[in-house]
Amino acid sequence: MRHYVVPVALVPAAVPVGIRASREAAMTHGSEAVTRAGTSAAEPAGTDHPAHVWRLLSGLSAVAGSLDALSYLAFGGVFAANMTGTVVLLAIAITGSQAGALRLVVALAAFVLGAIVGARPTRRSPRPAAHAHPAWPGITTATLAVELLVVTAWAVGWALTGGNPGETATYLLIAVAALAMGLQSSAAGRVGIGGVSTAYITGTLSALASQLTHRPARLREAVLRAGIVLAYFGGAVAGAGLRSLSPSAAGWLPPAGLAAAVVAGWVRRGRAT
Repeated sequence: MRHYVVPVALVPAAVPVGIRASREAAMTHGSEAVTRAGTSAAEPAGTDHPAHVWRLLSGLSAVAGSLDALSYLAFGGVFAANMTGTVVLLAIAITGSQAGALRLVVALAAFVLGAIVGARPTRRSPRPAAHAHPAWPGITTATLAVELLVVTAWAVGWALTGGNPGETATYLLIAVAALAMGLQSSAAGRVGIGGVSTAYITGTLSALASQLTHRPARLREAVLRAGIVLAYFGGAVAGAGLRSLSPSAAGWLPPAGLAAAVVAGWVRRGRAT
């Protein structure tokens, strides 16, 4: 029987080399993960989203603007989408400086309920892989389709009251409008663009200001975010203007804009580009 002798000097040399290689690979992988996490946390996602996604978000923002304007004018200073303003108005009303605290509470509760209902399908369905995640998820279109039914019911109620609802109808219309905006907020959140909301513009403005201080490569996204803000403004102008011309017909403006977004989202469903 032959015996082969392995030089002992080679063993300790080989082990550290293997350990060093493993450690270097782990450190490299870890640094890449930290870099990816740091980038996503420091800079809002959205640069890799195609233009049609931004156009759809702008359309939803215009719907929210129009509904906010109509609600504020017809319901005694109550917002359907802008819950930041609603919270401030509620605080003022509690101090006795303004009437209508109950209307504001109804708006807040209905918005939260809509957001909860809109978020439920996300928790039940598994999270898709990053490479398979569509630019405009199908669940977003499905949630917007439900919202369209709610907004259409709201428009019918608005038309029946001639755009000047009584006390009971006002509470019902506030609840339905805020419920729809809660659904829309959850639906838009599934697109996965940080710092963008179609129900209020404060976060969008903050992200826009942040991107204007970055390198010129972020200018395109800053312009797209500015478009969402302008769409909200334009929707509010259209809602207020149409109400002054034809109060009963103004209620059909939000469902018309939302229907266009649902159709466009359905055409683009499941596409990554």
